[in-house]
Amino acid sequence: RAFLGGETIGALLDRVLPAMARLQDDAGWQTALLVLHGGVNRALLSGWLCGGRAFLGRLEQSPACINIVDLGHGGQDAVLRAVNLSPTDWLQPDERTTTMERLLAQYAGGLTTR
Repeated sequence: RAFLGGETIGALLDRVLPAMARLQDDAGWQTALLVLHGGVNRALLSGWLCGGRAFLGRLEQSPACINIVDLGHGGQDAVLRAVNLSPTDWLQPDERTTTMERLLAQYAGGLTTR
């Protein structure tokens, strides 16, 4: 089912995973910086954590967060060094809603809460 009128998770995976696979298969780089939307982050992190096509929707990705991943050739042997580091709020002590819950509240006309 599409979230907030966007694409379905299946369509997201169909779009993101092949693009990441092409990047991973390119031996011409050693370090990459990717600036991505939280949903794309979740798709990639889920695949690396689960070892295949997966989507862990409850994997929080704060705005402007940093994920650090070491990838082997072709994405094999991924090691997640850091996930959801939030430089704007390192400890995130007041967060009780996820970014997706806040987006849904905004979309539905509700108030955003922390």
